[in-house]
Amino acid sequence: MAAELTADAAFVEGVLREHGSILFAFCLRFTGDRQRAEDAVQEVLVRAWRQVDSLELGERSLRPWLLRAPEIS
Repeated sequence: MAAELTADAAFVEGVLREHGSILFAFCLRFTGDRQRAEDAVQEVLVRAWRQVDSLELGERSLRPWLLRAPEIS
């Protein structure tokens, strides 16, 4: 269980490190409100975490999926 939680935290931290600023800027532009943008980023991260096994990215970047996710929320 602890290893699973560590892997989950590492996944979220990695996504934030690599895509966080772009995702936040996109959500801010999309919502027009800082608080709503932060909420949208959190929602997208949770959705990515829940679907990580089914994303089938292979060598592709997660970024296109992340930037599409707020639009389909």
